[in-house]
Amino acid sequence: MNRNSQSSNIQNSANDIRLRSSASAATISTEKQRGGGRRRSFAKSSSSSSTTSSSASSLAAYYASSLTSTLASFMPLLLQYSCQQKHPDQKKLNQNPKQSTADQSHTNRTLFRDFCCWQRRNIIGPLQKLLSPLESLSKVLNEAPVLIVSMWITWYWCVDPKKTMRGIFLVPICEIINAFLKQLFQHPRPGWISGPHPVLYKQWSGEYSFPSSDMQLVACCCSFLFSDYPGSVACLIVVVAINRMYQGAHYLHDCAAGTAVGLLLTWIYVHLQVDRHIHSLLSTSRVSLMMMSLPFCLLQWLIYHKFTKNAHIPLQWDQKASTQMKAYKKIDVVEAHLKMFSGMYGLYVFLILFMPPMSEAIPPPDNATEFYARIVVGQALVVGLFLIITLLSPNHPAALMHTLRAIRYGSVPFTTFLMCPGAFSLFGAV
Repeated sequence: MNRNSQSSNIQNSANDIRLRSSASAATISTEKQRGGGRRRSFAKSSSSSSTTSSSASSLAAYYASSLTSTLASFMPLLLQYSCQQKHPDQKKLNQNPKQSTADQSHTNRTLFRDFCCWQRRNIIGPLQKLLSPLESLSKVLNEAPVLIVSMWITWYWCVDPKKTMRGIFLVPICEIINAFLKQLFQHPRPGWISGPHPVLYKQWSGEYSFPSSDMQLVACCCSFLFSDYPGSVACLIVVVAINRMYQGAHYLHDCAAGTAVGLLLTWIYVHLQVDRHIHSLLSTSRVSLMMMSLPFCLLQWLIYHKFTKNAHIPLQWDQKASTQMKAYKKIDVVEAHLKMFSGMYGLYVFLILFMPPMSEAIPPPDNATEFYARIVVGQALVVGLFLIITLLSPNHPAALMHTLRAIRYGSVPFTTFLMCPGAFSLFGAV
């Protein structure tokens, strides 16, 4: 009897739960059709219930229905996320393009810093330890630009005057273009970086690092003068590159880029026959050739106001660069690049003013005595006048300083083409 009554009670409870669930489902369906009020319908259904089990079942049904609708609403987002995981490029496209570009730029900068750090650790640092016994030779190679100009002068006096006159304009053109490139990229020298893996900075310079002006000048001038000896030119380029990295002044990619730009400039200069156009204008109208140099000034003015004028050098760079110096120095990239431009522009202008016609080039020496006499007398005059103007040049005001710097570099062609032939005749070297 008890079993029968118990089973009947269970059956009645099950029927009651089934009826309550149906009523709750009907209430939720009606709520969806009317567009809201779930909690209000649930309150009515729960208030009409008389047992605790029916309330729990109604609540479970409500949460089950809510969970189903929530999953259904989030399903498109889940599908979109899975598609982005399968196709990462689509995720990038859905982002803000400006943000994606900024993130990519930051990644590239990080990779480049790591690459420079790797070079300081594995190339420049070991070179400074390995080549420290050759410090004296390295100091001579540091003056590569001076040696290149002296080589041009000697080649004009003693070897091949006409070839020298055809290619001498490569010197100012190469250096001016290098100044433009350095101001555009603004890459610090390895000796300016305090860490990680810092290297010694053995030669002071306020110019930026990329690309190397020494490498560009050596590759440009030597590939023109010694075009018949490519092996010797390659060896000289390698020696100068190793020395620049040993000094802590350049990375390997600085030297490689400078070499590439120098060789490219020589190729353009030769294949476009720039030398013939210049000398034809020298024989007809030097004023027009002078006016053609004005775009250099305009470009330098634009680069100065756009990139160089507001260049900021961190204090850590000044402190690190000064560690190998006798006194603290401040890196002034603005002044350094303006000095480089004013000096090379003065050289370019004075070449136009004082270079003689090709037919009036000085003849080569007849014997060894004349050869060595020209080298000694000529270099003494060129270096002497250059140093005198240097001693007379003040640091302020800036306009006067840059003007005298242009005259100082311009004194080299003035002495080479005008003063030295008369001195050679005086000493019997002609």
